[in-house]
Amino acid sequence: MLIEASGGHPRLLMTLVRYALDFVHDPPVTREAARKAFRRLVNDYGRSIPDEHWPLLARVHREQTVRNDDDHQLMLFNLSVLEYQNEDRWCDVQPAVLELPQFQAALTKLTEGDHGG
Repeated sequence: MLIEASGGHPRLLMTLVRYALDFVHDPPVTREAARKAFRRLVNDYGRSIPDEHWPLLARVHREQTVRNDDDHQLMLFNLSVLEYQNEDRWCDVQPAVLELPQFQAALTKLTEGDHGG
């Protein structure tokens, strides 16, 4: 669960493990502690993402790519967008960001704009 929540990024995985350990007295980490750790990461992203990034994040999620500009580079740097390189290079929004109401609203607005709404 924590690996999926990290989006496969080792630093985010270690952050989630550290957060989860805050919710247990002794190992092992419970599923409930992992859930709380993920919610904490969601809240961290909710506080740190600038308002002007929400529409950009929605577009990254839909297109699976980033543009070469300062905003997109910052999103890669702050790990709100993760870059993957399997056979092809592609990007997506960090799983915790997907949970945020601001992201969901931006995604809805982008989708409605595609349908002329």
